[in-house]
Amino acid sequence: MFALLIAFLAPMLHAVSNILDARVSNFMFKSNSSTIFYLGITNLFVLPFLVLLGGMDILYVPITMWPILFVVALFEILYQIPYFKSLKRVDTSIVGALFSLGKILLPVFAFVIVGEKLCFWQYIGFFVIIISTLFLNLKKGVCFQINFAFYLMLMASLMITLNTIFSKKALLEMNWMSFSFYYIILSDVFLFLALIHPKFLKNIKKDFKVFKKNFPLLMLMEIVDRAAVLTGIFALSLLPVMVRAGISSTTPIFVLLYSVILYKIFGSRFKENLGRGEVVKKLLCFLFIIIGVVLTVIE
Repeated sequence: MFALLIAFLAPMLHAVSNILDARVSNFMFKSNSSTIFYLGITNLFVLPFLVLLGGMDILYVPITMWPILFVVALFEILYQIPYFKSLKRVDTSIVGALFSLGKILLPVFAFVIVGEKLCFWQYIGFFVIIISTLFLNLKKGVCFQINFAFYLMLMASLMITLNTIFSKKALLEMNWMSFSFYYIILSDVFLFLALIHPKFLKNIKKDFKVFKKNFPLLMLMEIVDRAAVLTGIFALSLLPVMVRAGISSTTPIFVLLYSVILYKIFGSRFKENLGRGEVVKKLLCFLFIIIGVVLTVIE
């Protein structure tokens, strides 16, 4: 039960992170490269806290884990490219839901890479989540609205799915805090290496004033995002991959809930269509997502 509660805390925090990401992507930084870089380097402020919590033991990593950490860190950067582009094109809750697209292959990856098998109803629940997610992308009628954002999120979600599987494999052999410590360092190394590219460096320099001006907000985003990621990693160390993935699919439900609350307080300042028809469609899909999640956590 404790593991399930921790697992549900992750999508609640990720929903806040998604809303803030959309705000930054649409209204703060003009280039996605600046968004990824400046949000990424704030991760470094988390490292001292990990050392304080885990002690010097977190510095130990089995040699066999370095290739996995390398892949996880690389995907952690690359998935953000299509993700932030998608946030400029569709509602935040739909972007959150489209993360489930890559999970279509998750049962296969989970079985082949970490040898994970679930019961029949857990697989049914997982596919209910995926189908409900696809219906969020329907136009009126029966045609799929296959736009560029759909393909962008397909790429992003596939990378996240592979990341989840490789993370689980690493967590079978190392402490979750050690894993978090090193993948954060490696992902930031990749970001600093990207500065070699002239266009990337030009965008970073151009947006430095924006970063400096909005540093308090970006630090708040970092706190929320790292809390979401670290909570998710901890939950992944305790639960099967597919159970944790099913629970993470509730993120768009929390995004919609928070968006309604924020709309009531601040007005239309966030990228979310809250028209009656659109909200009803989302709520119906989210209801089935909840049913799917319930099925994935039963044994």
